[in-house]
Amino acid sequence: MGLRGLACRCSASSRPSRYGNQIAASIPTALHTAVEEGRIQRGDLVLLLGTSAGVSIGGMVVRY
Repeated sequence: MGLRGLACRCSASSRPSRYGNQIAASIPTALHTAVEEGRIQRGDLVLLLGTSAGVSIGGMVVRY
């Protein structure tokens, strides 16, 4: 498919003041929050990106 022609509704979801540091649960919590707030609908492409202590980083693009 490629990325050309995709509309980008970019936003970040981070709630450390609300939930604290959840480590591995941060990504699913952010996804749930964005869905509940109506910022993600079925069929949207969503970038899930996380970092951890040290030099670790992970990410994936999923179609919700």
